[in-house]
Amino acid sequence: MGLFLFRMVLKQNISGFQPTGSLADSHLHFRTGIRRSDETDRWTTFDSYNIFNSSTILFSTSNLHLSSLRGRCFFRPKQSPKLQKANFITRDCFDLLHRSRNDKGDAAQHIEPALLEFRGMLFWGYNILGFIIHPMAQQKTYTNESIQSLLSFFILAFGFSWLAWLPAILSTLGLFSLPIPNTVWVIIGAHGPLVSSLILTYKSGGLTAVKQLIRSGFNLRMALRWWLAILAIPVVLAGLAVWVNVSLNGFQPDTSLLSQPLLIVPTFLVMFFLGGSFQEEFGWRGYALPRMFEKWNPLTASLLLGLIWGAWHFPLFHISGASQSFMSFGIFLLLTTAFSVLFTWFFLKTDQNLFSALLFHTAINTSFSLFPPIEQKIGGNQTAFTYLMIAYILVSVLVIFKETALWQNRTTSK
Repeated sequence: MGLFLFRMVLKQNISGFQPTGSLADSHLHFRTGIRRSDETDRWTTFDSYNIFNSSTILFSTSNLHLSSLRGRCFFRPKQSPKLQKANFITRDCFDLLHRSRNDKGDAAQHIEPALLEFRGMLFWGYNILGFIIHPMAQQKTYTNESIQSLLSFFILAFGFSWLAWLPAILSTLGLFSLPIPNTVWVIIGAHGPLVSSLILTYKSGGLTAVKQLIRSGFNLRMALRWWLAILAIPVVLAGLAVWVNVSLNGFQPDTSLLSQPLLIVPTFLVMFFLGGSFQEEFGWRGYALPRMFEKWNPLTASLLLGLIWGAWHFPLFHISGASQSFMSFGIFLLLTTAFSVLFTWFFLKTDQNLFSALLFHTAINTSFSLFPPIEQKIGGNQTAFTYLMIAYILVSVLVIFKETALWQNRTTSK
């Protein structure tokens, strides 16, 4: 398509000028004539070589730039030696065209507008493609070890958790009875991400690396505004979703915890250590997310991790007694994806402080106790849960558009 557009533009701008050579069919080679202002008034030809290098194009010259393209697109191509060579050739060709302006260069006057117009097409094309296929087009170098560590983490985390939850699933199906309540199996299985991250961290960095990972989850030094935002957003959105449901449907949820404020702090601590925060976030945001930054930008990494994180919960939807057993898996998956964007936002804005993830996870779970968005019974009212999902998606979209550069730029893990 790029070759076709360039040939079309070139044909429109070269009418009336007959070069001594011809357009090549396979590559974007063209042969142009530059008139020399000497007494012989003869034509001298030169080859432009491979001016445009496949789909990775970056013009680099003193007065004609497309380097701003790198700052306007989601993906930022790494200049390989082949691309650098193409850039140098492109620069030389533009220099020749520029020097020929004062030498009655008919070729330059006809060819240069074609190059400029084609450059504009490429600018918009790159912006559109950047939003559509930027995860596939990113060319940042990353090691096989990084990919293998991610795959190992997800396999261990899923394997540990799903095997631990299997007895509870079989018990729920009535295949056999267990002396241990399903809640215990749920709590044990929730440690999968933590166990996986500790094993792999120890394997790669020893006991020192493990201690560093644990300490990063208890770094309380965050700006006050982030403490307030992390604690307030879940409570405000959960309260808003329940209020809308009450106003529209008249459903009254169980808000007994609000009437016993002295129990809020103990509930918060239970949620921190046993409600998923401690068991999960050392894995999802402590181990996986920084390694995903090595391959994807923060937005792509957040969306992928949100989907994986949501899928990890799938067995809980088939265990009686688990809160997920009353939820819609589709809505839950959208919700975890929106959660993941906010997790990453807090993580980056607090200088990759892992405690922000543990605190936010705890705040979310506590808000579900303060303002339950689901009725804990089969066929119960779940409308507030849908409203809550919509609210988190809106907030996530707002955060993405508010700080576009944060999501586009590659992030280096600490």
